[in-house]
Amino acid sequence: MKKYFRKVLGIFLIIVGTIALLTPLSPGAWLIPIGLGLLGVKLAFWEKIKLWWSKRKSKSDDVT
Repeated sequence: MKKYFRKVLGIFLIIVGTIALLTPLSPGAWLIPIGLGLLGVKLAFWEKIKLWWSKRKSKSDDVT
């Protein structure tokens, strides 16, 4: 049951995110990656984003 709920929620978030991307009514396009994450789809560039974020964070720690 839990797998089914995650799948339905993931698909729902992808659909709502796509609608939000196409309409100026809400800035909800961020729902697409969340929906993909719930479905278990890893983004191809996720590792690069994490590496960039950790480098950025370590630079900000060095400045202070």
